[in-house]
Amino acid sequence: IGVVYQPFSDELFWAQTKKGAWFANTRLKTEDHPLNEAIISIDFGREGKEEIFQWLHYFNTCCRYTRVNGSAAVALTELARGWIQGYLQNVLYPWDAAAGVLIAQEAGATLTNQHGKPWTIADPYLIAGSSKRLQQKSLREIKSCIKDCHITA
Repeated sequence: IGVVYQPFSDELFWAQTKKGAWFANTRLKTEDHPLNEAIISIDFGREGKEEIFQWLHYFNTCCRYTRVNGSAAVALTELARGWIQGYLQNVLYPWDAAAGVLIAQEAGATLTNQHGKPWTIADPYLIAGSSKRLQQKSLREIKSCIKDCHITA
């Protein structure tokens, strides 16, 4: 079970493995768009900011809009709602993402680490997409960015 409560908007999201993700008695479903029409959320951790700056610059050229949310849990509920189509983070702690990850997965999102392996609670990198296709495209863009910008991941 994963639960995310947003006190400023008084919104409660929840999910249970193999039972779906929910908000206000409405089942959540991700919305897929091509990367050039997608909204991608990218968050800054305490470390690795240079890499995130590179991602922001890189993704600003290949998607509709990038945004910085400041909360993995909130961004993952927005992914589950269909408000954004991708979420990227390079320094993630389990307490920041565990509930949001379950909510996003149950709504149909695909989540991996930077190597394309299924995301686990121990992974600091999270590359999430509203679909497997969009997640794979984002992962390819990140790998290209890492190579082009000479970043070590």
